[in-house]
Amino acid sequence: IEVRANATANLTDQAVLGNLALEDKEREVRLSAVNKLTDQASLLKVALNDQELETDVRWSALATLARLGDKSAAGPLSKALPDWQVNGALGDALKTLGWQPASASERVYFWGCEHDITTMKAHWEETKRVLLTDLRSGDERKIENSVYTLVCLGKPDVTPDLIRFLHDSGNPTMAEMFLNCGNPDLRHAAIQKHFSHR
Repeated sequence: IEVRANATANLTDQAVLGNLALEDKEREVRLSAVNKLTDQASLLKVALNDQELETDVRWSALATLARLGDKSAAGPLSKALPDWQVNGALGDALKTLGWQPASASERVYFWGCEHDITTMKAHWEETKRVLLTDLRSGDERKIENSVYTLVCLGKPDVTPDLIRFLHDSGNPTMAEMFLNCGNPDLRHAAIQKHFSHR
């Protein structure tokens, strides 16, 4: 693996690097290929691939897009909001590229990217409206972001919504997060739903 990753570092063909970044079976090779990419289209494919690629590979692609500074990447990247797995790198890239939120949803997502809990709490009604809408959206990426963000914010008025969602649609990963988040009501709901059978 190390030899293949080192060999990738010597490649310059952007098409080959793009294919390796997306399709190689070894993480180290994918990461090495991403670090050599300068082709924006290939970098966007890697950065926006939330189904198959590891978070660090996607972070690296986002950092490279920011470093390259082509503002035309901001539009496609903004469509990836929210993405809990890479929100810090996504926010940094968008900020570097001069992107500005144009809607309430984009504002809330961007505050999340910046881990700006103070602003989210100061604009709680807007934040709550966006995140609860996402919780019911059926979009896994939006649901994941909504659940994690709401739990991190720790506002008690959404606890019943989170418990209801866990009972209706939650999975063991979400239940484990509720179990360990420090909120006794969410912990109890998680134990009832997913851990009482063990």
